[in-house]
Amino acid sequence: QRRNCGLAALDLAYLQLGSDYRFAHEEAYFAALSSYNTILAEYVDYPQIMAKALWYTGWISMDLLYDRQRGLEAYHQVVSGYPREPVLLLPPAPWVSIIYPQDDLENATSLKPSGRNWAALALVEIIKHTEDAEVGWQAFSQLWQEYPEDVATGFGLRIVLRRRYHVEEALLMARSFMDNKLYNIHLLSDIRKEVKAITSGEGALSQ
Repeated sequence: QRRNCGLAALDLAYLQLGSDYRFAHEEAYFAALSSYNTILAEYVDYPQIMAKALWYTGWISMDLLYDRQRGLEAYHQVVSGYPREPVLLLPPAPWVSIIYPQDDLENATSLKPSGRNWAALALVEIIKHTEDAEVGWQAFSQLWQEYPEDVATGFGLRIVLRRRYHVEEALLMARSFMDNKLYNIHLLSDIRKEVKAITSGEGALSQ
């Protein structure tokens, strides 16, 4: 089946990075990117494959090759082109298990929707890596509005609080989040610390 071939190609592309991407050489990064580009050209009609390939393209470009422009372009493509494509479990993206509970990953027995979203993850990366505060805030606003139940939204909120983006609005969102989102006690603790720091007058404010 062509879909299964595409999913296998995604796995093979990632394997270009070796058993631990942190120890891979630059040549491996470019080899993986080349593989993902081939996938993007061949599986245009499979959104679940395209979304994942684009997200990995953004991650390798940004985090491994430090190519901010290319990384952000890939993440924006995920957001604009695949706004509702769920993350498929097994295997996860490199740091997805930081945001999405490890139990979800370990208990999965086959590729299936996780209830989480590639576009939400891409928006977090845009918030994290953009140098433009307004771009970061707009990305978070989209995350908040379109993916309110996605755990990634909490991580985006933590970033905008730490960077003091649109403080008054961010504080209102943080209070709402703390009242209603109780699934990650460590994230909630971080958000409470940022709210306390802001309300006590610590740190510079960015409107």
